[in-house]
Amino acid sequence: GLVGGFLLVLALYGSFQAVDRIGLALGQGIWGGTAMVVSYIWGVVVFHEKPSKIGSSVGGLIMLVLGVAFIAFCDTIRQYVSKKIMRGRIDADVEASIPLRLELDVATSYDDDEAQIIQRDAGVYSRGVSWAFFVGVSGGSILAPLHYVPLSQQGLVSLPSFGVGAILTAPLVYFLHVVFTNEKPKLHLRKALGTGLLSGLLWNIGNLLAIVAIGAIGYGVAYPIFQCAILVS
Repeated sequence: GLVGGFLLVLALYGSFQAVDRIGLALGQGIWGGTAMVVSYIWGVVVFHEKPSKIGSSVGGLIMLVLGVAFIAFCDTIRQYVSKKIMRGRIDADVEASIPLRLELDVATSYDDDEAQIIQRDAGVYSRGVSWAFFVGVSGGSILAPLHYVPLSQQGLVSLPSFGVGAILTAPLVYFLHVVFTNEKPKLHLRKALGTGLLSGLLWNIGNLLAIVAIGAIGYGVAYPIFQCAILVS
Protein backbone atom coordinates (compact mmCIF):
# COMPACT_ATOMS: atom_id res chain seq x y z
CA GLY A 1 0.00 0.00 0.00
CA LEU A 2 2.79 2.45 0.82
CA VAL A 3 4.51 1.79 -2.50
CA GLY A 4 1.20 2.14 -4.34
CA GLY A 5 0.60 5.53 -2.72
CA PHE A 6 4.13 6.56 -3.70
CA LEU A 7 3.50 5.58 -7.32
CA LEU A 8 0.20 7.46 -7.29
CA VAL A 9 1.86 10.71 -6.22
CA LEU A 10 4.56 10.28 -8.87
CA ALA A 11 1.89 9.72 -11.51
CA LEU A 12 -0.05 12.81 -10.43
CA TYR A 13 3.06 14.97 -10.41
CA GLY A 14 4.09 13.71 -13.83
CA SER A 15 0.61 14.37 -15.20
CA PHE A 16 0.82 18.03 -14.19
CA GLN A 17 4.20 18.32 -15.90
CA ALA A 18 2.91 16.65 -19.06
CA VAL A 19 -0.29 18.70 -19.30
CA ASP A 20 1.64 21.96 -18.92
CA ARG A 21 3.72 21.04 -21.97
CA ILE A 22 1.49 19.10 -24.38
CA GLY A 23 -2.05 19.58 -23.10
CA LEU A 24 -4.56 17.27 -21.45
CA ALA A 25 -5.90 15.50 -24.55
CA LEU A 26 -2.52 14.36 -25.88
CA GLY A 27 -1.11 13.70 -22.42
CA GLN A 28 -4.10 11.58 -21.39
CA GLY A 29 -3.89 9.62 -24.63
CA ILE A 30 -0.21 8.82 -24.18
CA TRP A 31 -0.31 7.87 -20.52
CA GLY A 32 -3.62 6.03 -20.85
CA GLY A 33 -2.31 3.84 -23.67
CA THR A 34 0.99 3.30 -21.89
CA ALA A 35 -0.73 2.33 -18.64
CA MET A 36 -2.86 -0.22 -20.49
CA VAL A 37 0.20 -1.94 -21.92
CA VAL A 38 2.19 -1.74 -18.67
CA SER A 39 -0.66 -3.14 -16.54
CA TYR A 40 -1.23 -5.96 -19.03
CA ILE A 41 2.47 -6.86 -18.86
CA TRP A 42 2.29 -6.85 -15.05
CA GLY A 43 -0.69 -9.19 -15.07
CA VAL A 44 0.15 -11.63 -17.85
CA VAL A 45 3.96 -11.62 -17.96
CA VAL A 46 5.01 -10.85 -14.37
CA PHE A 47 2.10 -12.31 -12.38
CA HIS A 48 1.54 -15.17 -14.86
CA GLU A 49 -2.18 -14.58 -15.13
CA LYS A 50 -3.60 -16.69 -17.93
CA PRO A 51 -6.50 -15.19 -19.89
CA SER A 52 -8.89 -17.84 -21.16
CA LYS A 53 -8.18 -16.65 -24.71
CA ILE A 54 -4.78 -15.00 -24.98
CA GLY A 55 -5.32 -13.95 -28.60
CA SER A 56 -8.60 -12.26 -27.79
CA SER A 57 -7.08 -10.46 -24.81
CA VAL A 58 -4.17 -9.14 -26.89
CA GLY A 59 -6.58 -8.09 -29.64
CA GLY A 60 -8.79 -6.35 -27.09
CA LEU A 61 -5.77 -4.55 -25.64
CA ILE A 62 -4.74 -3.33 -29.10
CA MET A 63 -8.27 -2.07 -29.76
CA LEU A 64 -8.29 -0.22 -26.43
CA VAL A 65 -4.95 1.45 -27.15
CA LEU A 66 -6.06 2.42 -30.66
CA GLY A 67 -9.31 3.78 -29.29
CA VAL A 68 -7.51 5.91 -26.72
CA ALA A 69 -5.09 7.15 -29.37
CA PHE A 70 -7.97 8.06 -31.69
CA ILE A 71 -9.67 10.05 -28.94
CA ALA A 72 -6.44 11.84 -28.04
CA PHE A 73 -5.54 12.71 -31.63
CA CYS A 74 -9.08 13.24 -32.97
CA ASP A 75 -8.57 16.97 -33.49
CA THR A 76 -5.26 16.40 -35.30
CA ILE A 77 -6.92 13.75 -37.48
CA ARG A 78 -9.79 16.14 -38.25
CA GLN A 79 -7.40 18.88 -39.29
CA TYR A 80 -5.41 16.47 -41.47
CA VAL A 81 -8.52 15.14 -43.21
CA SER A 82 -9.90 18.66 -43.72
CA LYS A 83 -6.62 19.78 -45.21
CA LYS A 84 -6.60 16.81 -47.59
CA ILE A 85 -10.15 17.59 -48.73
CA MET A 86 -9.35 21.26 -49.30
CA ARG A 87 -6.21 20.44 -51.24
CA GLY A 88 -8.22 18.15 -53.48
CA ARG A 89 -10.31 21.14 -54.54
CA ILE A 90 -7.36 23.30 -55.50
CA ASP A 91 -5.94 23.35 -58.99
CA ALA A 92 -2.93 21.05 -59.31
CA ASP A 93 -0.61 23.77 -60.60
CA VAL A 94 -1.57 26.20 -57.85
CA GLU A 95 -1.28 23.45 -55.27
CA ALA A 96 2.25 22.68 -56.44
CA SER A 97 3.46 26.28 -56.62
CA ILE A 98 2.02 27.96 -53.56
CA PRO A 99 3.41 25.59 -50.91
CA LEU A 100 6.83 25.70 -52.57
CA ARG A 101 6.81 29.50 -52.66
CA LEU A 102 5.65 29.72 -49.08
CA GLU A 103 8.25 27.21 -47.99
CA LEU A 104 11.01 29.23 -49.64
CA ASP A 105 9.76 32.50 -48.18
CA VAL A 106 9.48 31.05 -44.68
CA ALA A 107 12.84 29.33 -44.89
CA THR A 108 14.61 32.54 -45.87
CA SER A 109 12.81 34.63 -43.25
CA TYR A 110 13.95 32.66 -40.21
CA ASP A 111 16.51 34.43 -38.08
CA ASP A 112 18.51 33.03 -35.19
CA ASP A 113 15.93 34.03 -32.57
CA GLU A 114 13.11 32.26 -34.42
CA ALA A 115 15.23 29.15 -34.85
CA GLN A 116 15.90 29.11 -31.11
CA ILE A 117 12.17 29.46 -30.37
CA ILE A 118 11.38 26.49 -32.63
CA GLN A 119 14.11 24.43 -31.01
CA ARG A 120 12.87 25.36 -27.53
CA ASP A 121 9.29 24.43 -28.43
CA ALA A 122 10.47 21.06 -29.72
CA GLY A 123 12.30 20.51 -26.44
CA VAL A 124 9.18 21.38 -24.43
CA TYR A 125 7.11 18.97 -26.51
CA SER A 126 9.58 16.10 -26.14
CA ARG A 127 9.76 16.63 -22.37
CA GLY A 128 5.98 16.65 -22.21
CA VAL A 129 5.78 13.36 -24.09
CA SER A 130 8.45 11.87 -21.81
CA TRP A 131 6.50 12.92 -18.73
CA ALA A 132 3.33 11.38 -20.20
CA PHE A 133 5.11 8.05 -20.72
CA PHE A 134 6.42 8.28 -17.15
CA VAL A 135 2.86 8.77 -15.91
CA GLY A 136 1.73 5.72 -17.89
CA VAL A 137 4.46 3.50 -16.44
CA SER A 138 3.94 4.61 -12.84
CA GLY A 139 0.16 4.79 -13.16
CA GLY A 140 -0.07 1.34 -14.71
CA SER A 141 1.94 -0.04 -11.78
CA ILE A 142 0.06 1.61 -8.89
CA LEU A 143 -1.79 -1.51 -7.71
CA ALA A 144 0.86 -4.03 -8.77
CA PRO A 145 2.63 -4.04 -5.33
CA LEU A 146 -0.53 -5.51 -3.77
CA HIS A 147 0.34 -8.79 -5.49
CA TYR A 148 3.38 -9.21 -3.23
CA VAL A 149 1.60 -8.96 0.13
CA PRO A 150 -0.07 -11.90 1.92
CA LEU A 151 -3.50 -12.79 0.64
CA SER A 152 -5.08 -11.60 3.88
CA GLN A 153 -3.62 -8.12 3.31
CA GLN A 154 -4.79 -7.78 -0.28
CA GLY A 155 -7.94 -6.09 -1.43
CA LEU A 156 -9.75 -3.30 0.39
CA VAL A 157 -7.78 -3.76 3.64
CA SER A 158 -4.79 -2.21 1.83
CA LEU A 159 -6.50 1.15 1.32
CA PRO A 160 -5.36 2.72 4.63
CA SER A 161 -1.69 2.00 3.92
CA PHE A 162 -2.22 3.23 0.35
CA GLY A 163 -3.50 6.56 1.70
CA VAL A 164 -0.63 6.81 4.18
CA GLY A 165 1.87 6.26 1.36
CA ALA A 166 0.33 9.10 -0.66
CA ILE A 167 0.26 11.45 2.35
CA LEU A 168 3.92 10.78 3.17
CA THR A 169 5.11 11.03 -0.42
CA ALA A 170 3.30 14.20 -1.52
CA PRO A 171 5.31 16.63 0.70
CA LEU A 172 8.56 14.94 -0.35
CA VAL A 173 7.76 15.34 -4.06
CA TYR A 174 6.76 18.97 -3.46
CA PHE A 175 10.06 19.62 -1.62
CA LEU A 176 12.14 18.01 -4.39
CA HIS A 177 10.28 20.06 -7.00
CA VAL A 178 11.14 23.28 -5.16
CA VAL A 179 14.78 22.25 -4.74
CA PHE A 180 15.42 21.24 -8.36
CA THR A 181 13.33 23.88 -10.14
CA ASN A 182 13.68 26.84 -7.75
CA GLU A 183 9.93 27.29 -8.13
CA LYS A 184 7.51 27.34 -5.22
CA PRO A 185 4.00 26.66 -6.56
CA LYS A 186 1.21 28.44 -4.73
CA LEU A 187 -1.10 26.05 -2.92
CA HIS A 188 -4.31 28.12 -3.29
CA LEU A 189 -5.83 26.23 -0.37
CA ARG A 190 -8.90 28.42 -0.08
CA LYS A 191 -9.87 27.97 -3.73
CA ALA A 192 -8.57 24.46 -4.41
CA LEU A 193 -9.05 22.53 -1.17
CA GLY A 194 -12.73 21.70 -1.68
CA THR A 195 -12.45 20.66 -5.31
CA GLY A 196 -9.21 18.84 -4.58
CA LEU A 197 -10.84 16.78 -1.84
CA LEU A 198 -13.79 16.00 -4.10
CA SER A 199 -11.43 14.96 -6.90
CA GLY A 200 -9.50 12.71 -4.51
CA LEU A 201 -12.74 11.15 -3.30
CA LEU A 202 -13.90 10.36 -6.83
CA TRP A 203 -10.51 8.93 -7.76
CA ASN A 204 -10.40 6.70 -4.69
CA ILE A 205 -13.88 5.37 -5.41
CA GLY A 206 -12.52 4.31 -8.80
CA ASN A 207 -9.39 2.92 -7.15
CA LEU A 208 -11.52 0.93 -4.68
CA LEU A 209 -13.59 -0.57 -7.49
CA ALA A 210 -10.40 -1.33 -9.43
CA ILE A 211 -9.09 -3.32 -6.45
CA VAL A 212 -12.33 -5.30 -6.34
CA ALA A 213 -12.18 -5.90 -10.11
CA ILE A 214 -8.56 -7.07 -9.95
CA GLY A 215 -9.53 -9.71 -7.42
CA ALA A 216 -12.28 -10.92 -9.75
CA ILE A 217 -10.73 -10.83 -13.23
CA GLY A 218 -7.00 -10.22 -12.70
CA TYR A 219 -4.66 -7.26 -12.99
CA GLY A 220 -3.91 -7.72 -16.68
CA VAL A 221 -7.59 -7.38 -17.64
CA ALA A 222 -9.05 -5.06 -15.01
CA TYR A 223 -6.48 -2.27 -15.06
CA PRO A 224 -6.40 -1.73 -18.85
CA ILE A 225 -10.20 -1.36 -18.76
CA PHE A 226 -9.76 1.09 -15.88
CA GLN A 227 -7.76 3.34 -18.23
CA CYS A 228 -10.82 3.78 -20.44
CA ALA A 229 -11.72 6.60 -18.07
CA ILE A 230 -10.57 8.83 -20.92
CA LEU A 231 -14.01 8.24 -22.47
CA VAL A 232 -15.57 10.00 -19.49
CA SER A 233 -12.98 12.77 -19.27
